[in-house]
Amino acid sequence: MADTDHAWDLLTSVTGGIIGALAGGVPAYALAVKATREATAKDEANQLQLDLGTLQSAFVKLLEIVNGTYTICSQINEMLYNAHANGHKDWQLWQKVLPLLGADVGPSVRFDSREIALFMRKLESNDFANALTLLDKRYEALKAVVKSYSDRRERLMAMLPASELIDGVGTTKLKKKKQAALFRLPTL
Repeated sequence: MADTDHAWDLLTSVTGGIIGALAGGVPAYALAVKATREATAKDEANQLQLDLGTLQSAFVKLLEIVNGTYTICSQINEMLYNAHANGHKDWQLWQKVLPLLGADVGPSVRFDSREIALFMRKLESNDFANALTLLDKRYEALKAVVKSYSDRRERLMAMLPASELIDGVGTTKLKKKKQAALFRLPTL
């Protein structure tokens, strides 16, 4: 009987220990799982907010590039249209296109590494990210070319003041030799 009492005491102690461990461990495990899920959800929400801010930044830069390019193209098209409407279709392009205003206004537009990395991470292909890195460089090159052309055109206009004005168009008469010397401008 002593052995059975001892076994019974041992069994109840072990069973009590297991039940006690389960009673404390299961809720602790459930709470740990819940806390992990909540932390993961919070991290994902924070990452989503960061990604959204990065996307908005890239979108604003893209808008700047599109609007700036459109402005340049619109100015050039308007000058060409006006020249043609005034009967000057035969003029050379440099005669039709006057200095452009505002092409070099504002800071450079550059997509940063966070923006490029976001598109690389979210899209199956890197084509869009590659296009963005080329787009900002091409836009900056376009602004530089337009500024250079405008500066040169301004200098040319200062060197060749109009000798007569007909219908708002200034003309300057040049001898062939002087014309050849003036239009040997260095290339970009």
